[in-house]
Amino acid sequence: MGWSIDAIYQLCVATPSTVIDHLHCVPLDAQEAKVFRWLKRCVREADPGMLTRLVQFCTVSQTLLPDQNISVKMENMQEMAMRPKARTCFQILQLPRNYFSFNQLKENLDFYLSRCTSWELED
Repeated sequence: MGWSIDAIYQLCVATPSTVIDHLHCVPLDAQEAKVFRWLKRCVREADPGMLTRLVQFCTVSQTLLPDQNISVKMENMQEMAMRPKARTCFQILQLPRNYFSFNQLKENLDFYLSRCTSWELED
């Protein structure tokens, strides 16, 4: 099978469908399942720049490797401290599990992902 470089690269580009395909979450309860649905909706509606920033935030790369997932983990956070966090070496996106609406999650992600200087990353 002859794959072209362009075809292989297209598998790695951050599009809504490729990002959603790479997100992996095992919700522990109905609230976590709801937050994960909201995250996928946010990805579906995101512009290309936001998708690239999300992938870079989680993986320190602007491209997705076909065989690697981004694990989504959730934790309770105080309302004033709610923000996405990433563990880049393990490709883990940590989100507050206590978002109360899609709009709150979207505004929070937009705010933090648009400002690289506010990214909270761990190895």
